[in-house]
Amino acid sequence: MRPLAVTLLTASALLVGWAGGHTPEAPSRHAAYEVAAPRVRVLFEDPALLAYAQRVAREAEAALDVLEPLFGSAPPVTLRVEGETDVYNGLASALPRPNVGLRALFPTDTALGYGAESDLALLLVHELTHVLQFAFLEGRGAPRLGLVGETAATPPPAWLIEGLAVWAESTFTAGGRRDAALTRGLLESVALAGRWPTLPEVSLATFSGWPGAQAQYLFGGAFTDALITRHGFGAVLASLRAFNAGGVLRPFAAAWREAVGTDLEAEWATWRAEVLARARTRAAALHEVRGVGARRTATGWYTRAPTPSPDGRRLAWVSWPAAIKLAEVGPGGTLEDERTLLEGRLPTALAWLDARTLVYARVAPRPGRTLSELFALDVHTGVERQLTNGARAKLPAVTPEGCVLFVRDAPPERARLDAWCEGDVRTRWTAPPGVHPVGVAVSPAGQVALSLWQRGAVRLALLDPEGGVRWLTPPELQALEPAWRGERALLFRAVGPQGVAELFELSLTDGRLVQQTRTLGGAFAPAASPEGTGVWYVALGGGGYDVAFLSAADALQERTPHALAPAAPPLKTPPAAPPERGPFPVRPYTPLPSLAPFGWLPSAGELRVAPFGAAAEVSVLGLDDSAAHSYAAVLGFDTALTATSGLYGYVRYDYGAYEVLRAVPRPLRFGVQAGAWPYAGGGGRRETAFGVRAHVGAYLPLDRYTASLRAEGAALRLLDPTLARGALEASAHAALAEERTDPWGYRVRGGRAALHGVWSAARGLSLWGEGVVARTEAGWGVEAAWLAGFRPRWPLPAAPATDVAVLSTLGLRRSLPLALRYGDGLYAAERVTLEPRLRLWLDGALHVGADLTASLDAVLGYGTPVSFGVTLGYAGGVWLGVGPRAAF
Repeated sequence: MRPLAVTLLTASALLVGWAGGHTPEAPSRHAAYEVAAPRVRVLFEDPALLAYAQRVAREAEAALDVLEPLFGSAPPVTLRVEGETDVYNGLASALPRPNVGLRALFPTDTALGYGAESDLALLLVHELTHVLQFAFLEGRGAPRLGLVGETAATPPPAWLIEGLAVWAESTFTAGGRRDAALTRGLLESVALAGRWPTLPEVSLATFSGWPGAQAQYLFGGAFTDALITRHGFGAVLASLRAFNAGGVLRPFAAAWREAVGTDLEAEWATWRAEVLARARTRAAALHEVRGVGARRTATGWYTRAPTPSPDGRRLAWVSWPAAIKLAEVGPGGTLEDERTLLEGRLPTALAWLDARTLVYARVAPRPGRTLSELFALDVHTGVERQLTNGARAKLPAVTPEGCVLFVRDAPPERARLDAWCEGDVRTRWTAPPGVHPVGVAVSPAGQVALSLWQRGAVRLALLDPEGGVRWLTPPELQALEPAWRGERALLFRAVGPQGVAELFELSLTDGRLVQQTRTLGGAFAPAASPEGTGVWYVALGGGGYDVAFLSAADALQERTPHALAPAAPPLKTPPAAPPERGPFPVRPYTPLPSLAPFGWLPSAGELRVAPFGAAAEVSVLGLDDSAAHSYAAVLGFDTALTATSGLYGYVRYDYGAYEVLRAVPRPLRFGVQAGAWPYAGGGGRRETAFGVRAHVGAYLPLDRYTASLRAEGAALRLLDPTLARGALEASAHAALAEERTDPWGYRVRGGRAALHGVWSAARGLSLWGEGVVARTEAGWGVEAAWLAGFRPRWPLPAAPATDVAVLSTLGLRRSLPLALRYGDGLYAAERVTLEPRLRLWLDGALHVGADLTASLDAVLGYGTPVSFGVTLGYAGGVWLGVGPRAAF
């Protein structure tokens, strides 16, 4: 739930600091609509989401009721509801105005917990806390220059941004991650393992230690709670006020010391000691009892879903980096001959359809949507095939008849249990209003057990043939991840007496409930071995999750009363608005009122030594509340341009340029530009062109690959008096990519292929293709690239009459840790990256070149990765390049 404005706000903050009613009706099909409440507007495009949008408005108003008194005021907020995704999250941004993107679905990732009486209330409290924190401008002073970011607070460290939101979600709902069993187990395991991160490490968005990005939420939420407990919420506001006034060189720790009078590093050390003391007390008791299984993997991170084959001879599970693994099961639950079945896949659950086929649900990106579908994987060949299209399938379980039950739970439909049988999908059971399945298990004989959420409670239930349910556990038990052991017992995960997740077994014969594990970090995702020798599960430790095996002889078998976990605390604020609040007016959305400029930024700059020269550019920006329509008014100066004394200016409109604010990028994008701009003319000479150019493009996710298409056209006139002429140009570009990059933008895996064609009335036709592949192993990166074409224009020497040319490069990359931090990580030099590269090109003759780039990979303002590089090379002549690379 990270606010996406943090990176842009960080860059803006550096610049700023340096510079000083009617009755609603169901809408008909329209481009977009809005629900207008007193303090929030809810935008949505699908008319079927009207009821959900009204609920969002009610619960957002209720969330602001409790958050506004904390910060003293609340700005108007726009909330955008997207229905074409099955990835649960919320995205808060302060730019161009306070806004939140919401995904219209119920969470089925049990890592979040289900204690809140309203899932939407928890999400809105979290995201609106971000909004109000970024709107807290005390100490900043009035906007002075109109720069982008002057209307938002200076972004503090990520641990406080997310920590404050986790504190709020946990304080104002009965759920939240601050008090969750997962949080306690993880923090105490990390403390005992001696892997506790430093405060600067948790501050940095590039932190790669365990638990990765979750450190901002779990460590940040618990530490923020400790600070508020010791000093009160006013201490947080005072430190934010001092940080706003501190300028670009002042770390947050210095602002905290001024406002509160204590040292944050000392506070961090004190809190760590408290967590370690609790962990040691619990760990000492673990040596005296059974119930701790043996770890069978050592991968750590996000291992999940251990699933034994029907005969018990093999075990499949999901590992990290994302892959599906398979191993043979040896004596005593050992794992042998481990192998990777499929890389790049991260389902949350696995099931065996037959002796050689695994089924699972995972997100399958497609143009304009990101939905979860059923897939089958042949474990012998590694071939994956998609079983459903548009099913929105989650939590699959296989029946004895060879069908696959799965949960479909996305508004505005009621949650339901569907069955896939040889390509046919039918509804098996529809949940009552307000009830959501969060776990499914099918016994060998076909009994169906469900974990059902309702108003903050999760209960086990049996589904009867007539479509009714029989409750098995009380509401306070919070029973998750059910799994059958034979026909008369259910395994599941719940919170144990020590406050962490443990495994339990419920007998359906006599109702006896026994605790199976007693662990330090927690036990998750139980799966009984078919031969009855034990239980496979996921164990949480100081380095992440691993597959573990608990033999029948080592199980705790401790009788436990039904009231295992303490009753959930009452909700501190109602999750929904009072009955008299709403319904709110509904009207068609128009972008015009929100298209006023929201600020300006320096958008380009360059200093050249040979030949001597300089360039600078500023842009005034506008973006509507739907994040679909944007424009920029650009004014620049470049000494290399001879026309108009080097000055140029143009206006550009784009549709779909700000896709970072959306969960699902729009497939179609287009734009138009008019005015005067720098133009690369023939022979590499820069000229000033006046005219109009337009583009249209398509972004087409194809599951593993992403295709992109773009076509451009221009009608222009070159303004240089010696070259004055009119020109028509057109180009087309197509690319297919499957690649991953690290936080600094270095390509670490995958590749890209592209084709380009450019036609110019002045220079004729140019066609070329390019490709690149990259892989990183044992800290070394290797990248090979090629470029070949007909009458190409390279940045390397080429004979003027060349019709065909080929360029190939082979590069290595090695990053060396540095970890130099200023203050608490406000500015951090994290590593040095060296990139030697060999170049070969053919343009009538074979040529050889080489270069070496040395880069300092840094983080600015806690959250903006930037590389500052120097390149020295030879390609027909010695050349030198200096410049930054930013990964936004």
